[in-house]
Amino acid sequence: MSALKHRETEHSRDRQQQMLLAIATFTRQHGYAPTLRELGALVGMRTPSAVRWQLDRLRAAGLVDWRDGASRTLRLTGKAAQS
Repeated sequence: MSALKHRETEHSRDRQQQMLLAIATFTRQHGYAPTLRELGALVGMRTPSAVRWQLDRLRAAGLVDWRDGASRTLRLTGKAAQS
């Protein structure tokens, strides 16, 4: 793996960890999940599409889930608590 690819992978992993922490903290403080825009603001991402891309990766890894078509249903899975 090239050094650049390795840094991109580390950055992506760090960003995903930030997102997991932000979801947990926001949900604990407010009693409901953040929107894509709120989550983006918490982790320094400007576009909802970039937030969604990261969330799709986290969902594929089994760390988060949500009900499609419904707002504020984002939740951490038990697997996220273990990581």
